[in-house]
This record gives sequence, C-alpha cells and structure tokens, in this order.
Amino acid sequence: AGQSTAGATAYDEGYITGGIYYPVFVAIDTNATAWIVDFGNEHFTLLSNTGQPLSGANGYTSSQISFPVALAIDANHNGWTVNSESTTVTKISPDGSNFTSYDCCNYPKGIAIDQRGFVWVANYLGDSISQLAGDGTVISSGYSDNKASIFHPQGIAIDGSGHVWVANYLGNSITELAGSAAASPGQILSPTAGYATGAALNQPFAVAIDASGNLWTVNFLSNTLTEIIGIATPVKTPQIGPVQSP
Repeated sequence: AGQSTAGATAYDEGYITGGIYYPVFVAIDTNATAWIVDFGNEHFTLLSNTGQPLSGANGYTSSQISFPVALAIDANHNGWTVNSESTTVTKISPDGSNFTSYDCCNYPKGIAIDQRGFVWVANYLGDSISQLAGDGTVISSGYSDNKASIFHPQGIAIDGSGHVWVANYLGNSITELAGSAAASPGQILSPTAGYATGAALNQPFAVAIDASGNLWTVNFLSNTLTEIIGIATPVKTPQIGPVQSP
C-alpha cells in the first residue's frame, strides 16, 4: 500500500516491478524517469516517475554488460554504465534497443557526464581517469599522477565549473582534475597527495557536490560521512540528468 504526503509517495515494500535485482545504483533523468543498475543479474531497470517499469518485466540487458556498478545519463536520455570487470563502458538507448560499448578503461567503477556531454570514468585498477566524447571517441584512456593521489579511484562527480572530482578508495584522498573546457583537460589541480589527507578519510567510496559547493564523500570502512566545505563550484540540486550550475 502507498501513502502520499506533501506530493511524495512512499511504499511500505518499495517498488518491486521491472526486474529489480540486487540494485546498487540509481540515477534520475530530466524527464523524471529513474535508471536502476541491477548488479545481481546485469540488467537495467527504467521506471517512470510513478514507479511503472518502462524496461519490461525483466529490464534491459546485453551480453556486452559485465558487473555494472554505476550509471550516468546524458542529455539525450541515454544511460552510460561502467563494466567493472572489463575495460569498457556501455551506452544504452532509452528504449533499451541499442547497447554500444567503448573500450577505454581499466576495471571502471565510477562514471559522470559533464555540462558539455563529455564522459568521465574512474579506472579502479588503472589508477587513472578516462575521458570520452559523447559519441564514444576516447579522448584519454587515463589521466594519471602515478598513484600520488589517484589510487584505486571509485566515486566521481562534476562541479558547476566542469571540474572533475574523484574519491580515491585506497588513496584516502580527493583529487580535482581540470574539465573538458580547460586548456589541458585532465590536469591535476589538487595538491600532490590530493585533498583531505588529514581528514581521516577511510576508503572513500562515492562523492557528491551540493548547491553550496560543499563536497561530500562516504567512508566505506569507518561508516562515516565527510564534508569538505566550499571546495568545489556549486551545482544545481537535486542533480537530475547532466550536471548544471545553480
């Protein structure tokens, strides 16, 4: 049964249709649809804003998919996912009819799309950040600082200026890179060892930026949340579709 309060609908058992199976990630599009990454069966569930499945009873899938763990949505409503046990990312059309994979990466774990449509990927085993154009052209197979700060990167986010922010799972730090509009995309802008090296980060797993430019990261091993106040350029929140300035 559902209950509606102040325009929001809550369900005791949650939405269960559309083949949701061991979900690990959700992203909301500008058209109010929700993409869910179903890690357990390597499928993707697309729900309407009322929770109705748009991807059929079992979701979208393809033989190209390998242990997906994250997803970002571009301005054309395509979902982009990382195949965490391979070297590829895959673009999925909104109706699930087309899966296109691009060989770019090294066991990618995180993905984000900037204001100009460029795709940024955190390469967990490559200790680097890849950049692709919106058509899948590989701009860089991995910006790296030789593990000085980018060490098993996991989470990735774009701020209002297009800068790229990375949570380094084993580096226990945050790295800032120049974005796609910069003279040198992928240039490391943070200190040599990264930001927040003295902030007791403990396997930072995901990263997000709020409307005040604060950066937030979750610490997988210590069950804590760390806020770095005002370090980034503010973004419009809640973040729906590609990142936008407020």
